[in-house]
Amino acid sequence: MSKNIKILLFELAMIIGKSDFEYPIFIVYLLSRGLSDSEIALLFSIQAVTVFIFEYVTGIIADRIGSKSILIIGSLSMIMAEMLFLFSETLPSYTLAICFISFGVAAKSGADIASLHDLITHENINSTFEKEISGFMVMKTIWPIFAIIIGSNCFTYNNKLPFLLTIAANIISIISFGILLPGNVPCKRKSSAILISALKKSFSNKSMVFLLIIVCLVNPIYQFISNDIQANIKNTEFAIGSLGYIYIFMEIGEGIGSKLFYHFSKKFTNFKILKFAVLGMSICTFIIAAKMYLAVIIILGITYGVIATANIIEINAVADDYNRATMMSQQHAIIKISQTIFFATCTALLKIVDLNMVLCFSGIVLLIVFFTQKIVLKNAETV
Repeated sequence: MSKNIKILLFELAMIIGKSDFEYPIFIVYLLSRGLSDSEIALLFSIQAVTVFIFEYVTGIIADRIGSKSILIIGSLSMIMAEMLFLFSETLPSYTLAICFISFGVAAKSGADIASLHDLITHENINSTFEKEISGFMVMKTIWPIFAIIIGSNCFTYNNKLPFLLTIAANIISIISFGILLPGNVPCKRKSSAILISALKKSFSNKSMVFLLIIVCLVNPIYQFISNDIQANIKNTEFAIGSLGYIYIFMEIGEGIGSKLFYHFSKKFTNFKILKFAVLGMSICTFIIAAKMYLAVIIILGITYGVIATANIIEINAVADDYNRATMMSQQHAIIKISQTIFFATCTALLKIVDLNMVLCFSGIVLLIVFFTQKIVLKNAETV
């Protein structure tokens, strides 16, 4: 097997392992099993808390025992969760299933990219991490479109099929990880030492701190637009059926953005590309607030794809092999906090202003980041 094919197969295994076939019908399924709206809301609240806790734990475990092991454990956790969803009948058992999902999601969130980086280094292929991650991000944004279509259609035939497909996807991933990834090299450093080194790396210079600020603002704003786009469309001439296509265009935009970042990175520094991506997202936010979102929805996805790819590359550029997964998981945990704060702020603002004003507020925040970046990073070392 050629080295490039091995990398491609591993990327496919990661994407298949993250397949969420039940995503479009998850709430409908829980309601059909007798859960109330308040119980479902409780489950999502538990998931938010447990994912945050597990992010740090699994990141450190991945760096201690190796990314290969934690990816396999994460996939096993997802299989356990899906099986519980199939056979559970009480709220406590569904709560246990949510905890397994949280652990599985957290286990894969930092270890997948760390494993890709390690595999590229181990195989010594004629490629770069930047090139491979841009290709991976394209596949990562396109595949969910097919998973959503497959899952929702299978649900109409049998409401358990989407969960069975997710189990099968994780089994395929486990086998692939076992075959494709090199053996683990356990780290002799203590967990506390790994965590401290990850924190130092993340806050070591102005560039990394500002990068964290950018993603902690961009991520919740993008998610807010994605979640509340339905509120914008209901008062327009477009049918509700158009929503699915809008989300597909956003996913396609993210993939294009990832590829564009790789090409632009050959001519410009990562932070220069980031700066104009933030400006682009700000402009898109104002346009969406003016209810002309269809004109810029792909561009919005492109800007997010650029920022997400730049973030991954910057983190891996400063990370060491023994704290790479911890740094990735640590940032995911911090982003979860920023999402909670941002959505709580938006909830408060929506009591006194309308949705479009909140979007304008978000656009202004991004503009401030754009103009501040040049000042803050004027003499800072970029990675």
